[in-house]
Amino acid sequence: MKRIVCAGLLCICWFLADASAKSRKKEPEKPAEPIWGAESLKPVLVMGDGAEYAGELVNEIPNGRGVLSYTNSSKYAGQFNEGNPHGWGSFTYSDGSCYKGEFSGGLPNGYGSMTFRDGSKYVGEFSGGRPHGKGVFAGKDGSRYVGHWSGGVHNGLGRQAFPDGSRYVGEFKNGAREGTGVLSYANGAKYEGSFIAGLPDGLGKLTTSSGSRHIGVFAKGAYVGRPPPTPKPVKSVPAPSK
Repeated sequence: MKRIVCAGLLCICWFLADASAKSRKKEPEKPAEPIWGAESLKPVLVMGDGAEYAGELVNEIPNGRGVLSYTNSSKYAGQFNEGNPHGWGSFTYSDGSCYKGEFSGGLPNGYGSMTFRDGSKYVGEFSGGRPHGKGVFAGKDGSRYVGHWSGGVHNGLGRQAFPDGSRYVGEFKNGAREGTGVLSYANGAKYEGSFIAGLPDGLGKLTTSSGSRHIGVFAKGAYVGRPPPTPKPVKSVPAPSK
């Protein structure tokens, strides 16, 4: 039991050191407005969906630097390649959310920041338009997550802080606590061990706010009891010699 918890804590310590170094990476800067003078130009191209483009063209296709204004009030200002946002730019969505950073093939890809309509913010790596890699999310309610992402949700090692003061450091899967981790509650209690679907499940240790300890098996957040003892290996008895 102790070996399992210690191994998990070693992984977590490695992650904290790595995440601390990554968090020092600067947030991408917003491109200057008007961007390369393109905002002052009249639309030079009307796309098939009604969007209007002002900026540089190659063979009547957006290439280089420009601004693309969509019919739903969304707007992209930045670099283009063969008609698609590609390179560095900013995209303001119709709901007021805004992404600033790297684009590839028309989607956020690389390093950037996304500020959401409610004021929440993500800064880090993107792939296919969604958070993917390492990043930091700060919620409007005061919650905060630092760690690994996959497909837009928490996946891998991460560190999460909640508005009530509780904190979790450990593994995530599909946005939920899953694997080995440490959950420190706001009342001073602490759980160290295995998680499944966000709850203590499997082998673990719970230290209550009063200092008492429960070591053993947990199921769906509840302490079940101590694990059965490991049977000792039976020594083979040599056959009598003839």
